[in-house]
Amino acid sequence: MKLELALSPPDSAAPIDAGDPCVVVAEAAQRAHRRALARRFFALVAAALGKDERAPGCAWSIANADAGVDLAQELGRQLDAAWAREGIERGLEAFGRCLDETGQRCVAALIAEYFAWREPPDRFFNHASRLIAGRSAAELVRVAIVAAGYARLPKPEDEDDLRVLAAVPWSHGDLVAPAGGTRELAVIAFTGDHPVEAHRVATDISSLGSEVIVSAFAEAQFGWMAEPGPAAVPLVGRPLLWFPADLDAHLRRLHLVFAAAIA
Repeated sequence: MKLELALSPPDSAAPIDAGDPCVVVAEAAQRAHRRALARRFFALVAAALGKDERAPGCAWSIANADAGVDLAQELGRQLDAAWAREGIERGLEAFGRCLDETGQRCVAALIAEYFAWREPPDRFFNHASRLIAGRSAAELVRVAIVAAGYARLPKPEDEDDLRVLAAVPWSHGDLVAPAGGTRELAVIAFTGDHPVEAHRVATDISSLGSEVIVSAFAEAQFGWMAEPGPAAVPLVGRPLLWFPADLDAHLRRLHLVFAAAIA
C-alpha cells in the first residue's frame, strides 16, 4: 500500500503553536547557534587584540574563551559609544557570513583595529568585510598573497602612477609552472607620462582560474576590472585589474589585516 501525504498551504492567519516541536527545536537551535557564534567572535577578537595571553605560535583555533568573556564585558560597559555598539553589531554580522575559520580570523583582525582605535566601522570596513565574508580559506589565501604583493611596491609618487594586476609569462626559471598554465599573476607598477615599468612583484599564483581573485578585489571596490582591448601600458601579458593610486592606503591596510590573520 502506497502512503501519500497531501500538503496544503499553511493558513497564514492560524496562530503558531508555541508547543510545536518543529518550532521549539528550530528556535532552540537558532539560539544555540547565535550563542556559539557570539562566544567565538569575542574570543577571536580578544586574540587579535592580544588579550588572551596565548603562548607564542599558539593556534587561533584554541583562542581563550575567558579572554572573550572579559572583552565582551569590557565592551558592554561602552555600549553608549558608537564605536563599541556599531563595532559589535557590524562585526558580528560580517563574522556570521564567513564560510570558515580563516574568514572569521580575518574579520576578527579587522574589527579588532576599530575596537583598538575606538572608531566605528567606516568605508574601509564595509569594503574589507565584503571582500572577506562569503569566501573560502583557499580564496582568501590567494587574495592575501596578491595584497602582500601590492604592499611590496613603493608608494605611488604621483596620482597618475599605474598599478596593475596582470597575467604574465611564468618567470621562475627552472621551477615548474603550476599545472594547466604558463602564466602567473604579478602586481606591476608603471610610472611616467609615457608609462614605463618601474617595479614588478610576482605572486607564484597561476593566472588560470584567477577570475575569483580579480572579482574579489573588484566587487569590494579595491580595484577596477581591466577592459578588453589593448593595454594602456607596455606589457607582455594581459592586464586583469587596475589599482587606483587613491586606494593605495586601503590596499596596504588590507594587507596588514590579512597578515595578522593568516599565518
